[in-house]
Amino acid sequence: MKAAARITLILYACVLPWQLIYGQAAFPEPNWDRALAVETAQSINTDRVLKSLFQSARAGDNRQVMDTLLTIEQNDGWPVPAREYTIWSFTLGLADMDMNTVSPEVLDYLSAYQPRTLVAHDDRDSVGVALFNISAAAAGVRNSWARQRGGGRAEILLQNDPTLWIEAYLEAGPAERRGFTDALDFASDEQLDALARSAIERLSDHPGLTAVAGKSALILADPNLLQHTLALGSGPDLHPILEAAANSLDAEETKALLFQAIRRGPNNKAGLAIALLAPVLLDDLAVRAKMFEMLENLDLGTSAALVLGSAAGAMAEVGWVLLLTRFFEGLGFVIVAVTAAADTLRVGDAYYHDVYVLETDTLLYVSLPQEGRVLSIRKDSGETIEFTPSNDQERRRLYEEWKAVRKSRTT
Repeated sequence: MKAAARITLILYACVLPWQLIYGQAAFPEPNWDRALAVETAQSINTDRVLKSLFQSARAGDNRQVMDTLLTIEQNDGWPVPAREYTIWSFTLGLADMDMNTVSPEVLDYLSAYQPRTLVAHDDRDSVGVALFNISAAAAGVRNSWARQRGGGRAEILLQNDPTLWIEAYLEAGPAERRGFTDALDFASDEQLDALARSAIERLSDHPGLTAVAGKSALILADPNLLQHTLALGSGPDLHPILEAAANSLDAEETKALLFQAIRRGPNNKAGLAIALLAPVLLDDLAVRAKMFEMLENLDLGTSAALVLGSAAGAMAEVGWVLLLTRFFEGLGFVIVAVTAAADTLRVGDAYYHDVYVLETDTLLYVSLPQEGRVLSIRKDSGETIEFTPSNDQERRRLYEEWKAVRKSRTT
């Protein structure tokens, strides 16, 4: 009996927390139609009250701010959506004001506000969400002020040793770090160079410094510092850095950055570089050739195909054919792995006659002379592939015919 009782208690102990968790996870139901709530919120002219709130905030009269907020919340003469709209509008406005414009007590009140105007969630009608999310707006205020605080501190530290600036950045929270990088806009070239080099030295251990090194290098327009940042940096900050580099560096500098990423890896970094840098370089024959070469790479082939496809208006056919309607000219002369293939080809039930085919280890590139387009066919598609070789002179004629059609379509 004692053993059975112990088992029963264990089962209850397992079931009870699950019931509590399930109860806590229950979502509130909507109590307002969205359009009606918006209309109701705007039915009251709240401009005078809002103006009074902001005046009290700017004057540092936190007691008056709190009294006014509580009066609005409890004003039975206003519908609930109008009350919450007023408090929410005031909260949003605080983000644009100087940090600490209102006291922590006011921010705590706004952060703890429980919304009463609930409308249907966009993806689930039975779930109610706040139409005026005051607590979320308060969190935005805290982040905005933390960013201001970080920026002010960073500007002061710019006058000191860059090591102190870097240490302070590493100790800061996410919002304050954004303030630190904001301050880079006001740094001198000498300060930026020193910060970039100090950050690069520590990138391996502190990937968060990628933003510092990258932005400093971009402001300086220093491709060498950018290459070091790309080689050693990591994390989400690489995306905006590479995006900005594509728009600010010249073509040769951008190409050097792209080829370095592909050469040195890792694949996730190389894929990101292909996605962000290659599209602006596709007029360069070497870059085009590299993208076609990357189609062979199991890890990077998708990134290369997306770049080529987006530029060419590519589309997929029956799961195994990718149409690439540009960037094929010269391929046979720049990709060493390509070898002579055939001018008559059958893939499954599809038959191609008088075509120009280039073959790699895993793909067949088929140019259709009369249509001026290209097919990329995987050799491991499972379809039966048969082709008939022709002499080099005939293949050359087909290729020239294809080039002529492409040229006529682009002029």
